[in-house]
Amino acid sequence: MPALQELLQEPVLHAGWARVLLLARPAGVWWESIAAWIERVLDVDADAQALPPLVAEPAMRRPLFADARDHFAAHLALPPEQTATIAPPAGLADDDDYAQVLTVHMAALAAVDACLHGEHEPTDPARASAYLLRREREHWAELHRRTPEPLASDPITMGRAVFTATFTRPLTRPDARQALRRAGLADSTEQANTLLDDHQYCYPPARAGTPAPASAQSHRGAPGQYDGEHGVAAVNPAFTAAGFPAVVRRRQRVDPPGP
Repeated sequence: MPALQELLQEPVLHAGWARVLLLARPAGVWWESIAAWIERVLDVDADAQALPPLVAEPAMRRPLFADARDHFAAHLALPPEQTATIAPPAGLADDDDYAQVLTVHMAALAAVDACLHGEHEPTDPARASAYLLRREREHWAELHRRTPEPLASDPITMGRAVFTATFTRPLTRPDARQALRRAGLADSTEQANTLLDDHQYCYPPARAGTPAPASAQSHRGAPGQYDGEHGVAAVNPAFTAAGFPAVVRRRQRVDPPGP
C-alpha cells in the first residue's frame, strides 16, 4: 500500500481534474483502509462500484471456453482434429461456478491436457481444479526424479514453497530467503537458495531478480493431501499454523519491490 499511496500523491494527478480507477478483488478491508486514507489525507471522494462477473450470462461461456481451448491446444501442440473433439463441460451453462472467467479457463486447460494425455476430461470445476493440481504435482515429481540434473526439492517441499509464495508479493532474494526460513522451509542460506532456484525454474518471474508468487487460485491446498470428498487438495493445518503467522508479520513490515 505505501507504493499506491505514493502514486496517488503524484503532483501530476493534482494539476487539474483527474479520476483514478483501481481494480481489486476483493474490496473488503483492503479497500476500506485505502478509501479512508484517500478521504483523510487527499480530501477527495473514494467510491466503490461492484463489478458483475464477466461471464454471468450463460451464453457467453461457450465461446469463452472454445477460445481458451483453442489457445491452450495450440500452445500444447494438440492436433486441431483432436482439439475439435473437446466439448464444453455439461454444466457450463447451468452451474453458477462457471460464472467466473478463471473457472472457465481452468476447465478448458484441464480438458486440453486430459485429451493430450489420453485421460477423461474433468466434469465440473472442483474436479478440474483437482486435476490441474495433480498434474502439477506430477510435474514436480518428474523434475525431482529426472536424470541428469534433477531438482533437489521433492514435491512436498515444492508444494509448500508454492503455497508460501501465494502469501507474498514478488520478493528480492534476501527477503525470499527470510520468508522461507520463517515458514520453516529452510534452516540455512544454502537450503533457501536451493529451494528458490527450484521454484524459479518451475515459475520464472516476470521480472528478473524477483522471485514471484504463483497464482493463489491455482494452488489452493498445495501443501496438503487430496480430499476426495470435495475434489480438491486439502491444506495441511500443521504446516500452515506453524509458519505462516511469521510470514504474514514479515510481509507487513517489508515493502518489497515489484508490482
